[in-house]
Amino acid sequence: MSKPQQGMLNQRDQQMIGLRATLIEPTHNGYSRVSIADGSWRIYCSIELSAGTEVEVISINGNTLNVRPVIK
Repeated sequence: MSKPQQGMLNQRDQQMIGLRATLIEPTHNGYSRVSIADGSWRIYCSIELSAGTEVEVISINGNTLNVRPVIK
């Protein structure tokens, strides 16, 4: 197991920025869920997205990941 970067040990949220995941269900009023590692996370996107859309974490607000769709 590698050591965490200096200063990032207790900043798990900052380590999540840039991660990509796939929506489990379509967004409803901007909210949905994704699976990251061994957990399910609530997400928010300012535009409605369908299930299966790949998204990237751009920021975190409490326990909600703010995401944007990945443009391929």
